[in-house]
Amino acid sequence: MKRLRKIIDWAVFLAVMASLSLAFFEVSSTQAETELQELREGLTRTAEPLAWEDLHYMIGTLACECPYEPERGIEAVAWVILTRAERKGMTIKETVLKPAQFPCWESWIPDYLKYLRDEPKSALGDGFYKIRHIVIGVLNGNIPNPMPGATHYYSHCLIDPPYWTKYGEFLGEIGCHSFYGLEE
Repeated sequence: MKRLRKIIDWAVFLAVMASLSLAFFEVSSTQAETELQELREGLTRTAEPLAWEDLHYMIGTLACECPYEPERGIEAVAWVILTRAERKGMTIKETVLKPAQFPCWESWIPDYLKYLRDEPKSALGDGFYKIRHIVIGVLNGNIPNPMPGATHYYSHCLIDPPYWTKYGEFLGEIGCHSFYGLEE
């Protein structure tokens, strides 16, 4: 019942936010323009230069996986994505699209989650800027990793622990996410 209530709450929230029709990368402030310029200059911790696609996929993943988490929780999930990309020598896009890794990119997810993922600015309004700011801070190294060593997480508010939790080291919780470090 608790899970159903959360899903209904999200659906209502998204219905209200759906009335916004802002473009994904529309810049509305000097700060946002400065942040985008930093990205254009390739300020990133990843091995490969940051592509616009990587920014889109990182923001889309965070918007779908943890839109209502506290900032530290969003930061920790962003670091999980970056840590996996660095360990595997993959781009952010390759990392999040890898099958069975980040559920928000699976075909079976509900449409309202696809909307969060694909249209985060329209779906989240000002929350989009918070997520984008976090992504930029993580990618350029200005935001420290709040959960060092984390390679996996799951939402303990929505699901029971996945099978892989028994193979990893529990590192802690932030918001509704439990973080683990797994050797790959």
